[in-house]
Amino acid sequence: MLKKILCGILIICCLLATNRIERTVINGEEKLLTTFNESDFTLCETDLNVWGEYSKSYMSETEMKILGLKIAVALGLDPEYKTDFICEDNKKVYTVEKKTELADTNIKVVEVIEKVPNNSLKVENYIIVNIILRDRCNSIIYYRDKIKDIYKNMNIYSRDNLTITSKHKGKIDQAKANEIIKEITKEMKCEIKDSYKTEDIYSVYGYSNYINEHVITEGEKINMDLALTYNEIENITYLYVAIPVITIDY
Repeated sequence: MLKKILCGILIICCLLATNRIERTVINGEEKLLTTFNESDFTLCETDLNVWGEYSKSYMSETEMKILGLKIAVALGLDPEYKTDFICEDNKKVYTVEKKTELADTNIKVVEVIEKVPNNSLKVENYIIVNIILRDRCNSIIYYRDKIKDIYKNMNIYSRDNLTITSKHKGKIDQAKANEIIKEITKEMKCEIKDSYKTEDIYSVYGYSNYINEHVITEGEKINMDLALTYNEIENITYLYVAIPVITIDY
């Protein structure tokens, strides 16, 4: 009996060790992009959002501008960008924006003022960076790591969200849609937590052991969000996969 118990403990330890090794060695985002590149769908856009809290004190317009331009320089953004500043009663936003045919970059320094008990005010400042690539989509991982390093050097804890969009000519039937979702979730070792279907949308939420970050939805860990939609006008089926959740309109 003792021998069986020890064998059981050894197996569990090996499984846990394997999971830890997989998380360390395998980059979930890169694996997902590779999975897309090997599919029948054409990768057409990657959308990355990275955000983090900068400070809890008031900032002047000049200070917000300096910070926004500092991020732009660190990203290697050329000077041909647009800037904007909006000031409202409880919010200030300084924006640096660069749009081209192949990519969009948007940097926001946001100050939010909130009323709290005892007639006090709470101030929070955030830096939000959004990059959309429509060319060399796989480079999004390079930019994600670069942006997170910028935040890290500023002692900012950052979070990120990545949405990958691909397309396929024509309408895909339900059997094929099920097969596509099954292949991606199997490749990513993603455990499906929930799904729903409508006439135009097939959506699945799950958890992959390859990805460290997650959100909690109805008590479940979620770090992958998949959706298939059909655009009748274009006669194109779109496949969206996000880590951890889809944040774009589809």
